[in-house]
Amino acid sequence: MFFLDGFLQSTSHGLSAYYEALVHPAMFAHEYPSNVAILGAGEGAVLREVLKHKSVTNVKLLDMDEEMVKVAKQYLPQWNDCSDLVGRADCCLDDEITDLVYEDALAWFTNRFDHFAPSDDEEAKDDPFDDEKFDVVIMNAIDLQYHYDYAKVEGTIETFLQSVYHSLTEKGILALELGFTPSVEDPNEEISTNRNRAKVMDMVEGIGFESVHVYEESHGGMNQPSSFLV
Repeated sequence: MFFLDGFLQSTSHGLSAYYEALVHPAMFAHEYPSNVAILGAGEGAVLREVLKHKSVTNVKLLDMDEEMVKVAKQYLPQWNDCSDLVGRADCCLDDEITDLVYEDALAWFTNRFDHFAPSDDEEAKDDPFDDEKFDVVIMNAIDLQYHYDYAKVEGTIETFLQSVYHSLTEKGILALELGFTPSVEDPNEEISTNRNRAKVMDMVEGIGFESVHVYEESHGGMNQPSSFLV
C-alpha cells in the first residue's frame, strides 16, 4: 500500500486495473495520441500505462513532490517498471521521451493557457504555446473526496480546468479521476460528501467539450469502485 499525507493513494493489489481504467479509455479515444501531459507523477504508474502506446513521442509529467517521486522510484519499482515494454527504459521515469517537471501542475497550466480563448480574431488565435498543446491530458493530482485537498484549490479550480481545455489540440481529450463511486443509497451529490465531484463535473461539462462520459472500475484494490471522467 502507498500512503501520502495519511491518505491511501494506491495498492499493489488491483494496481493495473485502476491505472488502466484511468489512462486507456482516453488514449484509445484519440486517433493518434502523440503529446501527453500527466498531472501528478505519483508512483509512475500512470506514466507506465501511457508509454504502452507506441504513438506517444512526448510526455510532460508534472508533480510538486520531487522527494515522493524519488522514493517511489527506489522503493516501489513495480509501480514504474517499463522493462517489459519494447523500446522503453527499464524505469518508466527514466524514459527519454519523459519530461519530468517538479512544479505545481495547476499553476503551470494556468500560467501558460489561461490567457488563450477561442476567437474569430486571427491575431487572438496566435498562441505562443501552440506547439506545446496536448492530445491527451490525464489528471491524477487532486483528490475530490478529501475536502482538505480540494479546499486548497477550490478558488482556482475552474480557471485551471479552462486552462487545461485551452491546452488541448482540436481533438484533444481530458481524463480525470473522480474518486469513489457513489452508491444508490447516497444522497444527492450536491448535498453529500461527493459535492466536490459534482462541482467539478459541472465545470467540465460547461467548458466546451464535445462530449463527457463517466465510467467506473471496481477492481482497483480499493474498498469500493472508483469513477473516472473522459
